[in-house]
Amino acid sequence: MFRRAYPWLIGLLMVVGLAVGMTVLIYYPPKEASDRETPLPKGNDGELQAVESIQPPGGEIAVAGPTVSVPRSDEELRAKVVGTWQDEYQGKRTMTLRSDGTGDMVVELSGLKAALVAPRLTFQMEWSIAQGRLKKRSLGGEPAVQVNMILKTLGDTVEEEILEVTEDRLLLLDPDGKTQYDWRRKR
Repeated sequence: MFRRAYPWLIGLLMVVGLAVGMTVLIYYPPKEASDRETPLPKGNDGELQAVESIQPPGGEIAVAGPTVSVPRSDEELRAKVVGTWQDEYQGKRTMTLRSDGTGDMVVELSGLKAALVAPRLTFQMEWSIAQGRLKKRSLGGEPAVQVNMILKTLGDTVEEEILEVTEDRLLLLDPDGKTQYDWRRKR
């Protein structure tokens, strides 16, 4: 009886479920094999082996760390990030940050993601920089149903640490502390 009386409701629930599922896949993809932790070596007795350090001649030890640009003031960062940037995270993304603190992001999807969510999503946002972090707040977008569902599922605000900003590159760190977004300037 339920199927005959409300076929539109069943269809709507199926579409909503698929959209939520695809949203999760877009923003929280499965971990790659290279992202998984590598176990420490164990000896024949099952105990963890000590890892030997190699010291170069002369006694100096070089320590490699993440590439991070020299800290700048928020005002300098704000001036440098204004423009249009693109990356290829989970589809082609184009982010425009205007000097008045407004912006937009266009996400172009393909394949199954495009079929289930939409081939193109546009988010309007406001942005600011504080303590070396880029804060973006989505205000809405198109298509409205899909954008609003994504915002309700994942939240409308994100704050990403600025690891590097040059004339051509904007490198941001996701709040998860692992995922980096490597944006390249288009304009």
